[in-house]
Amino acid sequence: MVNLESGALVCFIRQRASIMSRIHVLKFGGSSLASHDLLVECAQLVTRRIEAGDQVVVVVSAMGSTTDELLSLGRSLGIAENSTTHDLLLSSGEHISAVAMSSALNRMGHDSVPLTGGEAGLLTNGRHGGSDLIEVNPDRVVHELRHGRTPVVMGFQGIGPRGTLTLLGRGGSDTTAVALAGALRTPGDSILCELHTDVDGVHTSDPRLVPHTTKLESIGCQTMQALARLGARVVAHKAVRHAECEHVPVRVVSAFSPGIGTLISSEFDPSTRSGVLACALSENLGRITLECRNASPELISGFLEVISNSPAVFEQLEHTQSIQTNCIQWTASASVIDVLASELSRRMAGTPSRNAEMTIERSLARIAIVGRDLTRYSAMLNRCRSSVASTGTVISSWSLDDLQCTFFVPSEDAHTALRTTHRALGLESTPDDHQ
Repeated sequence: MVNLESGALVCFIRQRASIMSRIHVLKFGGSSLASHDLLVECAQLVTRRIEAGDQVVVVVSAMGSTTDELLSLGRSLGIAENSTTHDLLLSSGEHISAVAMSSALNRMGHDSVPLTGGEAGLLTNGRHGGSDLIEVNPDRVVHELRHGRTPVVMGFQGIGPRGTLTLLGRGGSDTTAVALAGALRTPGDSILCELHTDVDGVHTSDPRLVPHTTKLESIGCQTMQALARLGARVVAHKAVRHAECEHVPVRVVSAFSPGIGTLISSEFDPSTRSGVLACALSENLGRITLECRNASPELISGFLEVISNSPAVFEQLEHTQSIQTNCIQWTASASVIDVLASELSRRMAGTPSRNAEMTIERSLARIAIVGRDLTRYSAMLNRCRSSVASTGTVISSWSLDDLQCTFFVPSEDAHTALRTTHRALGLESTPDDHQ
């Protein structure tokens, strides 16, 4: 609590506003920090911003594939996921990155200090493995900036109500950066949030899987959130949600090649052109289909309640009903599909077998097409579907609304289906796009 006389308080507010107006929040992903040399390049980029007169807050992910390696270690040790111990294990990757980045900046002549997510003021709901941020108090970050030090914040983590470290889920470092930028922004002042990664922006599809993609100069928050939720890996969808709520423009750029990247802003949502914008892929999915004949509303509600109360997170839920049959489909990550099936099997144990039948599909992938007013383009989307089918790919569960079109294919055909979709939609770049 600040306890100052009115004149001193005004001075304090003005000082804080002056600092806030010049802040750049720069996040570096794991691929940008995959080696010592790459980390030094990122530190040099930060140094150039500092020497240009900017106040810089750095957010770092774990280096390279460290998080995947720690996940494997946790499984080999039998550490329960979504536990305090598991969160502590996985967060160690960001601890290493922050200390290494801070040390590099210090060697380059710029005072720096590593901060945990809790020290940086990121407060979560306390749910292990996938917490949501409930508050960001950036006082410690402001304190370090005011004293001429560059904070290097450990992404992917915060602190729960009981003081325990909790993780923000995959892509949590993006969320850390955007949420911090929102908390540091003062009324009337702009703030820059940059997400530095191994691609040069948001493309019409994943350039690591699809040739001849087109980079988007700008995209609205709502469209980007849908694209991220449906499989685009360039930005975490929770981060985009914070960008929309906090009115923080976010720029996705390459850490190692010049360019303006892609600007994500809620200002572009109303003006986004109609039609198809991009397509994305979600892999390693499974699907449970539950068919119930002559089932009472109470029985259907019971099945839905089982999954709603399960700790396993599902991707998609569909319920269709005819006169005699109810069909419920859950789509989820393959890693949790058996957990969901087990929960349902326990509820079905007291149900006559003739009334409910469950089938499980594994090794599925989802192709998602995102845009605006897509129902007006149903003829084009149907031609796209025919193009994918002509490759011998079996398509299931086709759905379409104004904002997205999704369909499922076998995992082994996923990459071919994505490339065919991108080409059939006319999203491929032309030589002029690269000039």
